[in-house]
Amino acid sequence: MWMNTVVIGGNLVADPEYREVGDTGVVKFRIISDRKYTSKGEKKTEATGIDLEAWGKTAELINQYVVKGQYVLVKGRLKEDRWQNSDGQNRSKIMISVSDGPEGIQFGQKPKDRDESPQEVQQETNEVQDSGLDIGADVPF
Repeated sequence: MWMNTVVIGGNLVADPEYREVGDTGVVKFRIISDRKYTSKGEKKTEATGIDLEAWGKTAELINQYVVKGQYVLVKGRLKEDRWQNSDGQNRSKIMISVSDGPEGIQFGQKPKDRDESPQEVQQETNEVQDSGLDIGADVPF
């Protein structure tokens, strides 16, 4: 049996990019995940950029509620896209395809410069809970 599961957290580097493919929504976004470590007594940070995509209802929710700078915790699978560029050279890119449903993503707080009134936050929380996406679920591992 093969396993292809990834769980990672990070902050969005830009607002998600949403589009329709047929009658299904897809959202693409990028996060930066930091690793803090000490080398020769000096504290350092290593940042890794990761591209992600989500489809359907999960894509719609990400597009509606997630913004640049916000922390997210995602679960998904590694996916490789392959294509040929205009010069005929083969290209590929590894990304994470976010799992559908409540286990696919958890939202952190929005950055302070993107904060909303308490009423707007409560309305968003109610809409997310009504959608079946459990923002308070434990990480399933």
